[in-house]
Amino acid sequence: MSMVDTLENLDRTILRYQNLPARAEELISDSRRIGNIWDYNEWIEKAKEFLNDKQLCELELGILIGSSVRRSPFGWDMFQKLITVMEWQEECQMKEEVMEEEDDDLSSVGMSAVWDSTEDESGDDEDVDFVRSASSASGHVNDPIVIDE
Repeated sequence: MSMVDTLENLDRTILRYQNLPARAEELISDSRRIGNIWDYNEWIEKAKEFLNDKQLCELELGILIGSSVRRSPFGWDMFQKLITVMEWQEECQMKEEVMEEEDDDLSSVGMSAVWDSTEDESGDDEDVDFVRSASSASGHVNDPIVIDE
């Protein structure tokens, strides 16, 4: 590799390193508009890609950062915490969607059970006859029920 190629590569790396905070700020503003699980997943992938780019740039630039290349004042530690929060929110969103699906399944089962039970009921049911045979001792509403045998 010639000296010119090396300098051009170094120049591209410096430029990429200096543009990372602006791109991360854009991603932070995008985080406020996330509405579903796919958006969370896409956002997290981009954010992790930015962190990987930052680490690669720091490895390639090495000691130039802080001397020849201005160190980024961006709060990368806070960005990492935001990624953790977004992962947590993604997990909560997934659990919420699973719970909604389970609720839908349970409600459909519950409704079918109600319809099934009303179709099977008839006037000669043993439980109904048992309740009809019970009466209070004095016939008063508040008296204890005595079962006639």
